[in-house]
Amino acid sequence: MPADKKERVIEIHADASSDSMVVSGIHGESTPKAVEEAKRAERAGAEALMLAREATVPMLIAPIARRTVRRSDVIMIH
Repeated sequence: MPADKKERVIEIHADASSDSMVVSGIHGESTPKAVEEAKRAERAGAEALMLAREATVPMLIAPIARRTVRRSDVIMIH
């Protein structure tokens, strides 16, 4: 990755026992586009949250959320 290109990290905190999901931080670029990408990740995470509750594996959120942002972004699931 070129040094001049910032990598964004979107943190999503999810609770598999409820419908709780919060995009808690966008590190790097805080542009309107980055915020919109975080919101898309949050919406996609709602579907993943249902899967996580059924399987009791919260990490199922990662593949679904990752599809909603560019491949260069990093998503941390907590």
